[in-house]
Amino acid sequence: MKPYHSLLTGIWIILVLNLIMAFGAIWLFQRMAPAIEIILDQNDKSLKACEDMLTAIAFRDLASTGSNPRDDFYSAYQRARGNITEAKETFFLDVIEKNYEQAFQDNSAAQEVTVIAIRSLARLNRSAMIRADHRAQQLGNTGAWGVAFMSIILFIVIMIFKRGLVNTILLPMEEINSVIEARQNGDLNRRFFFADMPSHVKKVFLGLNNILDK
Repeated sequence: MKPYHSLLTGIWIILVLNLIMAFGAIWLFQRMAPAIEIILDQNDKSLKACEDMLTAIAFRDLASTGSNPRDDFYSAYQRARGNITEAKETFFLDVIEKNYEQAFQDNSAAQEVTVIAIRSLARLNRSAMIRADHRAQQLGNTGAWGVAFMSIILFIVIMIFKRGLVNTILLPMEEINSVIEARQNGDLNRRFFFADMPSHVKKVFLGLNNILDK
């Protein structure tokens, strides 16, 4: 029956659009998660290593219980070397490796070069974090607009479905109820009006009017 199939099709369209929105949101979060993970896991490790190297140089002449500033520096350097995420990091790490020994021997020129290289390394990773954050924000904005667009489409489909439901079921049911009440009240001349009804409803009402005429 045509009305049945139309309503069933509308229900399926709404369900499919809801599923698309749900899976789209899941896909969006799955795409954003790696970008956020890069910020927290990779670049943050390098920044922490840079901070530890600068701290070790700053306290190179102070006695430390349980640790040696030179060893702390080299440990932080190794962490930074093992966590290269940007192409230019290798250059600054090579400069640090070449000069840090002399920096701990109170060579002021080597100290200056080492500190500049560490700060440049930190700035490079910080810039990479900002770019990764920007990409995550762009992805989030794109996903948000995508969900909003799907919501608008879903709203339009629901309004069309509602209109079809009203014209196909609710208005015909009201008309049937009105005819029944009129005849129960003694009005035997009341007939079905179907001027604004869908074609299949007109066909049914015309048949019922013929039955009532007889």
